[in-house]
Amino acid sequence: MTLAWPGRTRPTQWLLIILLAAAAALTYWLPHRGMGPSAPRIQPPAHANYYARDARMTVTGANGKPLYRIRAREALHYPNNWTELHTVHVTYLTAAGPPWHLRADQARMPPSQQQIDLSGHVVAHGSLSSGAPMVLNAPSMTVFPDSKRLQSDARVDLDSAGRHIDAVGMRSDLNTHEVEFLSDVHSTYSP
Repeated sequence: MTLAWPGRTRPTQWLLIILLAAAAALTYWLPHRGMGPSAPRIQPPAHANYYARDARMTVTGANGKPLYRIRAREALHYPNNWTELHTVHVTYLTAAGPPWHLRADQARMPPSQQQIDLSGHVVAHGSLSSGAPMVLNAPSMTVFPDSKRLQSDARVDLDSAGRHIDAVGMRSDLNTHEVEFLSDVHSTYSP
């Protein structure tokens, strides 16, 4: 027995028609089926209005160019417009010279986003105005992105090119790469 449409359809044409019909059915069925287990739904903590894991943000200046980038293991935003970040990495891009890299256990950004308050073993990698690389450690530090400043009122340690400085409080200009220590300054040099 041969099935044929009027005008004599060959068996290979029937096979093509069946394959096209199957493809059309699969095209409809597969997206509605769901492929494998779905990713677990992230639930924000009850007091946060949004929550993200592995957050990445780029903040631009008035000229539209990137000013700084933030990566955080977790980001929480609250109804009062404060943002809290955990396991934070900040890369501050400077007008001249290499960028500053800061990391901290956590950070908070107020609604104005005019500052980033870093806390919990803060480490800053940058270079001094001489071009020498340096590492700055403190329990807390504040970045003022618009004015391109970094400051701390806590005890800070700086290591650079065989020199170790510890002091209470510091201010730094992120563009000129100058660091000013505020009080109780002690410095040691290694040959």
